[in-house]
Formats: sequence, C-alpha cells, structure tokens
Amino acid sequence: MEITFEDSPLSGGCVLPVGRFERIYTIADECGNSITFTQELLLTDDSAPELTVDCPDDKVIYSDADCNHDRSSANLGLPGYTVTDNCASEDSVYVTRTFEDGPDQVVCAGHFSFTREWTIFAMDPCGNFTLEFCTQQISVMDDTAPSAPELSVPDDATVYLDENCAASTMTTETGMASATTSDNCDNSPELFI
Repeated sequence: MEITFEDSPLSGGCVLPVGRFERIYTIADECGNSITFTQELLLTDDSAPELTVDCPDDKVIYSDADCNHDRSSANLGLPGYTVTDNCASEDSVYVTRTFEDGPDQVVCAGHFSFTREWTIFAMDPCGNFTLEFCTQQISVMDDTAPSAPELSVPDDATVYLDENCAASTMTTETGMASATTSDNCDNSPELFI
C-alpha cells in the first residue's frame, strides 16, 4: 500500500503569504485501486510582534504674536519605532501612534507646560498585538513683551499747607498716574506704577 499527498494553497488564513492549504491524500494498493480524502490545514500564529520605541525629544515652543502655538505632532515630533514579527514582514504589521495631552501646568499667561503620553500599537495579520508607551514633556513660552505702556499723568498740582504747616499729598489730592498696555497672551496685564 502506498500513501501520497499533494498540497494546494487556498485563500484565507492570517499567515502570509499562504495561510490555508488543502491536502489531498491518495491511498493506493498494489493493484492500482485507490481512494482519496481531503484535509484542510490552517496555519496560525500566536506570537505578538516585537516593538521598540524611540520617544520624541522634549520640546520648547513659543507662542506667536496672537498667543497661538502649534501643538501638532508634525511640529513636536512622532515616536520612532522598529517592529519585527515571527511570521509577517514589517510592512504587514499594522502600527498606530496616538497621544493624549495632560492638563496645562500654567506658570503665567502664555507660559505653561504639559505632558504628552504616547501609545504605540502594533498588530500582526493574525491579530496578535503589542503596546508600548512613552512620555514627552512640552513647554510653551511667551517671549513677546507687552506693548509700551500709554501713561496718563495728572496735571501739576499746587498743595497748600494748613495752619500746622502740614499738607496732604495723597493721590486723592494730587491725582494718580495711570497706564494701559496690551500683551499677546494676557488680556489684562498687571502694571506697577
């Protein structure tokens, strides 16, 4: 008796390039009589990809004249990564890089920092996945000085002494200087006169 088989690739399955086979067995006796039966072979992979991540450098960015700043990943950087898989090529592994920004830690108007938490996800064609995380620190600075103040000073005043040779020089009597200014990041900057 002789047993032989022949494999034919089928579509489907998750292992690339071929994940399913049809195997046809033939059993023949010495007189040439034979029977056949079919077996389907499904290849599978249960090992997750290996992922190495290089987090982007911490960054300092500056607010513009309108107190705007660019928080995009194009400006602040994306994590680099290397992915390998036991069965799939690097091009066959699905990878995403997403982030979530923490709350702003405000120093003053237009000057703050926040933490960007990156999540890097890699999944092979069989659905095995790996997650890696990294953290990036971003500082936002306002280096635009307020405009020169516009001063309003009171007119010269004559102060008369009383019978005890005392005089009131309080600003309610002499007038008070005032100033106004504007700032790109502070709607009401504090002035000290």
